[in-house]
Formats: sequence, structure tokens, C-alpha cells
Amino acid sequence: MLNEVDDTRTKYAKKCKECSKVFNEGYCIESGLEYYCSDDCLHKHISDKQFKDLYDEGKGDSYWTTWRCDEDMLYYKDGSEIADKEGESK
Repeated sequence: MLNEVDDTRTKYAKKCKECSKVFNEGYCIESGLEYYCSDDCLHKHISDKQFKDLYDEGKGDSYWTTWRCDEDMLYYKDGSEIADKEGESK
């Protein structure tokens, strides 16, 4: 179909440690040690209290965020790394 959008080239910033889903909005834990796409995935590893302690009222290195910059995009929808498909090194 002519109007059908091929989103296989859509870029995503992070891959969830729990479910391997790629995403642009989610949790960053301890400055990027781990990434989670949802509350469900996060809470399989970290309790709500543990996250609040890590978040530390916005002063910690763990938080929910949205990645938007092209430089942040590391994956395609299928989970493959951009560098792998484009022959680049990041």
C-alpha cells in the first residue's frame, strides 16, 4: 500500500534490560548502568522505595526521561544497533 509507513528505520535510544524492547521514554538507573521501558520492567529489579532512594528528589542519577537527540539514538525497531546496519562506529 502506497501510504503504508515503513517504521523499520525508526530510531530508538535505549533497550530495556528486562524485556529488550527499544524505547525513547523510560527509566535511566544510576547514570545509565541500566535502562527500563516501563514501571513493570523496572519493578522486576528495583522496588518503588529503592527507585525513590536512587532518584533522591531529583538529585540522584536515576530518573524517568525522554531521549530526543539524534546522537542518543542507538537502535532500530527490531533491536539491532544502528552502527551494525549503517557500518558506522559509535
